[in-house]
Amino acid sequence: RILLNFGAHGRELITSEVALRLASMLCGEANSRYVDGDAERSRERISELLRQVEIKMVPAQVPSARRLAEVGAGSCKQRRLNGRGVDVNRNWDVAWSEGDEAEGSAQYRGPRPFSEPETRALARLANDWHPDVFADVRSGDRYMAMPYAYKAAGPSNRVERQAMLAGLRAVTSMWQRAHPRLL
Repeated sequence: RILLNFGAHGRELITSEVALRLASMLCGEANSRYVDGDAERSRERISELLRQVEIKMVPAQVPSARRLAEVGAGSCKQRRLNGRGVDVNRNWDVAWSEGDEAEGSAQYRGPRPFSEPETRALARLANDWHPDVFADVRSGDRYMAMPYAYKAAGPSNRVERQAMLAGLRAVTSMWQRAHPRLL
């Protein structure tokens, strides 16, 4: 089970577009070059994967901010926040105290963790569905946050640490093969 969240900040337009493109590819409605650049083999492989994996996507976590960005309304800060002026990315109980406590800030965490309907809805989906993988897809930076990325220390369990490193190495290797000029 994989839960993918896109569009925590409405101004990150590309993330929601990626969600829609991915959904189209998973449904066989858009060409994919997942397997050796071959669209038909890619469709077959994606079908095989979907027999083993369930995927849920939230294409725009904050639709009101996305709408502002789409029509070119509001400030850059307003396109980052929800309608109540809260950065839902900072409204979780994980590292909530590290968010900005000042109302009006572009990184205002809200009055308490899970104070915002968008955060509560996503948390409820995760709690009810119990995904094995959760990915918050963002734009604006070339980096990948792993579990424990919100604090300096990673897992103390050697097996978990090795599994995280192996996953990161696999993704890095895949990225290097696909985009050698960008590294």
